[in-house]
Amino acid sequence: MSSRRIPKNLVFRTVKYRSSIDGLGPLYADLIYRPDGRPKPLTAVLHGFHCTRGHVTPDGVALARRGLFCVMPDMRGHGDSAGQHDCGALQICDIVDALGHAARRVPGEIDRRNVNAVGYSGGGANVLSLMTKFPDLLNAGASFFGVSDYEIWYRTNGRPDCNRTMERAIGGTPEQVPERYAARSSLRAIANNSHTRLHLFWDREETACPPLLNEWFLAAAQRLGHDNVRAFVSQPGDKSRWIHGYRADHPGLAAADDLFVPAFLASPRPKPRPDKGELDVCGYVVTSRFAVWLGDGKSGHVRIRYNLAGRRPVVECVGGLALMEF
Repeated sequence: MSSRRIPKNLVFRTVKYRSSIDGLGPLYADLIYRPDGRPKPLTAVLHGFHCTRGHVTPDGVALARRGLFCVMPDMRGHGDSAGQHDCGALQICDIVDALGHAARRVPGEIDRRNVNAVGYSGGGANVLSLMTKFPDLLNAGASFFGVSDYEIWYRTNGRPDCNRTMERAIGGTPEQVPERYAARSSLRAIANNSHTRLHLFWDREETACPPLLNEWFLAAAQRLGHDNVRAFVSQPGDKSRWIHGYRADHPGLAAADDLFVPAFLASPRPKPRPDKGELDVCGYVVTSRFAVWLGDGKSGHVRIRYNLAGRRPVVECVGGLALMEF
């Protein structure tokens, strides 16, 4: 869908920005919203692994019609954005930068307290990464046939072409660079977030991103006692099926809007960061009160214990050594 086909009651604009982490630019994102002067939930709409922001324009239009302010970035190395594909490492920060840029450009139309994300395939993976790398950010999320762990996805061989992309972007296979794959895992860091209302969608006959990627994520949340993750699984014979792709090719995906949009529109759950606790750092983690990076954020996984109650904040690695910047 081109900008010429955007409904007249919606605004469509393209913005350009740079990474706040490594200065990469230009990066591009499209904004779609109804200009009514009312603060709307700020929502990232995320394209898939080998796609661009144009693939999710129909999704942005549909969601903007329902009252969301939609931000659709090209991930680094995709579409018009500079850089190289990095498979869920620094590109997660790029999404946050895009949301922040939109909030500064159109402040009167955005509720900055209510931030959400929806994504498809690789975009679904980015929703899970936002949830675990920025655990205080999202009110709600919707991940369609997403990737919870790149190493597991690689080993399923569900998409040989994507395996080749992972080898180039990450620097090798899971056997060759295990710490780089660990830095891109959401499954390892699921304990970080028990409040974001997450909606997982997949089909039982999915092959590109096999169901176990979501089944294991859901099971891990349940083992931890988290009640914030819901699964919506389709199968042959269902009226609506969550077939891999976008609503432009699979109109049935639009039926999912009724399942997750109400959570996006709802007021965020309180999510105060406790003074003491533990977090899993896969590459990096950024909270509302502190951030921890393992080197450049592209390699490594450690568990950290933090204490913010004293005169000086304390962050320590539990069971290992890592270069951390606080």
